[in-house]
Amino acid sequence: MGTEAAEEASHDAAVERAVAEVADAVVVRRYLLSVTDPDLTFDEHGSSLADQVSAATDVLDRLARTGALIRHRERWRRALELAFVQRGGPWAKAAGACPASMERLGVPSATLEAAGLR
Repeated sequence: MGTEAAEEASHDAAVERAVAEVADAVVVRRYLLSVTDPDLTFDEHGSSLADQVSAATDVLDRLARTGALIRHRERWRRALELAFVQRGGPWAKAAGACPASMERLGVPSATLEAAGLR
């Protein structure tokens, strides 16, 4: 495995651990936030990457740093969506959450179905 692939796998594992450590209600909240505002970051690494993008003055440096930030946000979105399906869906159902309102926020119908909310 190349260095870049190993680093990506390490980041994936760190995000998965971070998501696994939060309560179900937090999973639901963060997933909905990631759907409604894809530019949010949920950890220090993401904040650091966003700061690096802002500080970059060279267009190629900004391009590379923006790519890293986008990949990081997508990693969080995937992990949160999986946790929403596995843990957040049952929590939301028990809490009486309205699937139609989640869909209006941008949650895909397939995700609601996978979470047992449809």
